[in-house]
Amino acid sequence: MRNDANPTAEEENPSNKQGGKNRNLAMISLAFVGAYTSLTAVSNLQASINAEHNVGLWSLVCMTAGAVISCLFFSTPFVHIFGYKWSIVSGQFGILAYVAVNMYPKMALMFPGKCILQFDQSLVFSNR
Repeated sequence: MRNDANPTAEEENPSNKQGGKNRNLAMISLAFVGAYTSLTAVSNLQASINAEHNVGLWSLVCMTAGAVISCLFFSTPFVHIFGYKWSIVSGQFGILAYVAVNMYPKMALMFPGKCILQFDQSLVFSNR
């Protein structure tokens, strides 16, 4: 049973919860900046590095088409089903998968990797 005459430590100092929220926000922001910095660097060099059979160019075409389709049809239902937090987590794994696929840039890996990235990226963009 709770005694109102002796408040607990959490009730005396409500700023503890605010400090945790600020720390979580800072960590998510730093992770987001780090992930998108590497993604942007890889995407900007895509057409020039992966020039064999135009893999880089066609991968960028796949990225644009995948962005349109996934933003129109997939992001809203996924966010409603799984929530914002798991959408952000899924987006980070998509970036990780795409950067890993670029270590061995073959057409059979680049196109599915780019499609997975765009699906996950549309989830992250809907959470901004």
